[in-house]
Amino acid sequence: MRLLLLTALLLVVCVPGFAEDAKGDGDSDVKTGCVVVELTGDLPLRAQSFLFGDEGMSLHTATMRLRQALQGHERQVVLDLSHGFSAGAAACEELAATLRERTAGDKKVVCILDDLTDAGLILAAACDEVVLAEAGMAQVDGVALESWYGAEMLGKIGIVAHAVTSGPYKSAPEIFTRNDPSPEAAIELKQLAEGIDTALIRLAMSDNKRLDVAGLTAARAKSPQTSAIAVASHLVDRKQDPGEFRVRLPKPVRELDGHHEMPDLSSFAGLMTFWGNLMKGEDDSHGGPVVAVVELAGDIMPGETSQPGETICDGDTVAMLDKLVDEDRVVAVVLRLDTGGGDAGASDRIHRAVRRLDQKKPVIALFDQVCASGGYYIGCAAREIYVHRTTITASIGVFAVIPDVSGTTNLLGVHRHVTATGPRADLFGMSAWNEDKATAIRQIIDDVDQRFQGLVAERRKLTADQVKALAGGRVCTGDQAIERKLADGISHLIACVRKAREAANHKEPLPIERYPKHQGLAARLGLVGSSLGPNGALTRLPGIPNRLVAMATRLAQGKPNILAQSCAFGPVR
Repeated sequence: MRLLLLTALLLVVCVPGFAEDAKGDGDSDVKTGCVVVELTGDLPLRAQSFLFGDEGMSLHTATMRLRQALQGHERQVVLDLSHGFSAGAAACEELAATLRERTAGDKKVVCILDDLTDAGLILAAACDEVVLAEAGMAQVDGVALESWYGAEMLGKIGIVAHAVTSGPYKSAPEIFTRNDPSPEAAIELKQLAEGIDTALIRLAMSDNKRLDVAGLTAARAKSPQTSAIAVASHLVDRKQDPGEFRVRLPKPVRELDGHHEMPDLSSFAGLMTFWGNLMKGEDDSHGGPVVAVVELAGDIMPGETSQPGETICDGDTVAMLDKLVDEDRVVAVVLRLDTGGGDAGASDRIHRAVRRLDQKKPVIALFDQVCASGGYYIGCAAREIYVHRTTITASIGVFAVIPDVSGTTNLLGVHRHVTATGPRADLFGMSAWNEDKATAIRQIIDDVDQRFQGLVAERRKLTADQVKALAGGRVCTGDQAIERKLADGISHLIACVRKAREAANHKEPLPIERYPKHQGLAARLGLVGSSLGPNGALTRLPGIPNRLVAMATRLAQGKPNILAQSCAFGPVR
């Protein structure tokens, strides 16, 4: 226990909430020196939770840290991305939008990178000067969507996966049922890749004084490039060793450290507060009115306890949203989503909770990297939907995958006997695939799909025929979603916060309060419920692939899923 407590003392930190108009430090009338903002990792919407804290930096923290630097007194802002920065295109869009909110000529923004990617070029376009590490590389080469198929592998152990889908473009189960994409899936993947690439080029050209489309096309043909070639190709302004770059920064230099604070252990009250935060989670509530930013990321599934960044469970998510209905301090809500979907029933329950909340106070949805299928099911409950240009969204449709393991049992010499009291009592058992099973599942899939399409038509004010033409599992980018009236516009967090509070008739900026709240040690150890069944405490320890365990469990049950294949690609970089 002493060792555990000592570890907690070193790792548990309290991070204060941010305001919509976060203020910088010092006298804003005196502009000297520079402030350095170091961003690392892939900047997920929600950092993954481990025993004593979150692992890595979240997109929210990175955005607010950058805003604070821009509002400081320094003449120059240095964006240091030379230490393992690997954020995807949507995250770079968010950061670039933050940079473009600054007053023209107010500050110079210099960016230094160790590696430059297509996503990084989005952020570079918003900077006044871009420096590539002398030993760095530029890999600006376009979009490649990679899919893996395992039907042959499953067949080698006697398993045959059968899929029932709501349309030919609902291709998520093809990774189990085929060894290559279907013709419809191939067409959809090509259109999606082209749509993302168009968005990447458009974003890279925005305010870019170094590069034009012809130059970018030529640079892609030479990828990968050393720093010297990247300078000659006008991808960056110059090359320099990061250490030398730091030494030559204008003085004084202020490092933005994220404002981590050690807990107060000098008094009994401080000790009790620390112990409460450790076991139950931190309370960063503000006294006055706030805009709640609800961040939901991961696979959607039934269960009582979500794991932020990994799973979105209907139990605690619905409870949180219902609590916000009666929370008088919360005047409006921004619902941020980064999910490729999951369980149909859980998606529906969360959708209904969002609608109950929106009836009491305005809910504005912001889609991040991916918000497709079950994610769109939830998001369309908001009164307005905003996206990034490279967001992957839509995929309106449903599927179920049922594995037939009779070949495996025959191979192993295992014989099964069933005593049933009804003709369909063993319908979803381990029996071989048959027409009766296919008919029953088709009925469920069609019913859920019609409900999904009906909700989209109602919430987006489209006709049934319009939604039907967009459904069947078709995916699209953020720009395409706006064209198809599935989204209302391109935006970013602070703009959405502004829209939400204005919809609630609040003209002045308000503090932002993030949800779900930081979980305590008890929840991290799985002592207060689980999203993965009775063995959740084990399956949620670091290193165990939670989403694979959960998905395998659901596929074996043959339940309807609303999941997009695009969620398997990972962020576009």
